Amino acid sequence: MYKKGLHSLFLALLVVISITRSTEFVFAQSGVDQLRSGEAFQGVLNNLDNRLQNGSFADYYRFSGEAGEEIQLDLYSAAFDTYLTLTSPSGRFVDNDDAAGSKSHSQLRLSLPETGEYKITVSSYLPRKTGIYSIVFTKIMNDQTRRGMSAQQERDVASKSPSTGRVFGLFIGISDYNGRAPNLSYTAQDAQVVRQAMLTGLGMSPSHGLVLTDRQATESNFQRAMYQFSKEMTPNDVFILFFSGHGFRVKRHSFQTQDPDGFDETLELYDGTILDDELDVLLGMIPSKTQIIVIDACFSGGFAKDIISRPNRMGLFSSEEDLESNVASQFRAGGYLSYLFAEGVKEARADLNRDNIITALELSQYVQNRFQDVSAQIPASVSVSDPNYISMQRLVVDRGSIRPNDVLFFK
Repeated sequence: MYKKGLHSLFLALLVVISITRSTEFVFAQSGVDQLRSGEAFQGVLNNLDNRLQNGSFADYYRFSGEAGEEIQLDLYSAAFDTYLTLTSPSGRFVDNDDAAGSKSHSQLRLSLPETGEYKITVSSYLPRKTGIYSIVFTKIMNDQTRRGMSAQQERDVASKSPSTGRVFGLFIGISDYNGRAPNLSYTAQDAQVVRQAMLTGLGMSPSHGLVLTDRQATESNFQRAMYQFSKEMTPNDVFILFFSGHGFRVKRHSFQTQDPDGFDETLELYDGTILDDELDVLLGMIPSKTQIIVIDACFSGGFAKDIISRPNRMGLFSSEEDLESNVASQFRAGGYLSYLFAEGVKEARADLNRDNIITALELSQYVQNRFQDVSAQIPASVSVSDPNYISMQRLVVDRGSIRPNDVLFFK
């Protein structure tokens, strides 16, 4: 969302964030820490850490594994170019610098070659780089793992399967920008409405849904909330990130394949900016079965290229990457996507076949069809970013790797 006539002012006020250390979290020390499957662990590389031969600082972790077990390690940081190394009990090692070309993400996935204690080395590609990071260790179920389990253990795993995972959500809405951007109508209310819809319609636990509105929706509070979710959630859970407020675009200084148009998209918080690449890193820290990203903001469709390209993520965006979004005043909502998403889950209206589950395709179809119903009421407007053409809002729904019949929610 963006109001006319304030383009120059708003652009001048944009700032790019970097993730900073928060004293409210427990971080890894420079010693060797035991990792447990399904947990995200936060740490900080600093000049007191061990130093590798190339001058990079390093932290070490360990876990016990058995030959044939399939595991995955993910290392994320917005502060440095990540480098991940796994050393086997006999001293053999594998490493990874950039997962899928991302300098902020390293990943190793393999079947363990031997039984014993493995060592993980977290470091940076370039020497003497410091900053916060998150590492996630996951043991992946396979046929060999199941053969070694008792019937009770299998039942325990089944009870935590994706279909019965918990639902967590971070709901952000900003109407009052305290002068750094034009104020918006109803957007703070959107966050409250969508959270309540999740509680009423899908039975989300109140303790699992956090709302940040207006002056609460700062960069530090946003980062702190994401880190807290990364500590509380497991790979069987579902995570929803909802945002209603200003979005904008900033010119990139270098080419990136995910952004062939040369722009990054942003979420405008109360006191700063989150870039699409930075949001990708924060989401990557959260262990989850499925992540559903709902962004009701101008230019939000551009987030799909940077975020939904990761596995197990689905995105619903209020406009294409070069178009703006409108306020849904007739519904007393900050945006049409906010209103329709809440409508779809509050009374499980998105459960189109009434079987008490909402699949990815059902949610997509519901939102898209309802948008067609109300689109005649959406006014065309002259674009702020290019006054030479008329801006027509169009929703973007990108399921990424989520299959049509994958279950998102149980009623």
